[in-house]
Amino acid sequence: MARIQAQAETLRELISSSFAERAIKFDKYFALLESGLASGNDQQINAALTLIVDQTKNSPMAQATQLLNKINDPNDDDVIEI
Repeated sequence: MARIQAQAETLRELISSSFAERAIKFDKYFALLESGLASGNDQQINAALTLIVDQTKNSPMAQATQLLNKINDPNDDDVIEI
């Protein structure tokens, strides 16, 4: 039971920090996009859209799945850093 609680807490912390970090990045990327749209700067618009699309391709849930697999692997004795 203690192991499950520890895993749940680790997963909760990972998800919380990942989504908070992503929210900050998305805010910056959309501000960049809005600025580019306001000034008509095509390069800035393209850069902002590229950043937004790239960020959506990286899933925090995939990272969480990898972490859970690592935690549950009895043959893995690596230290997990969050």
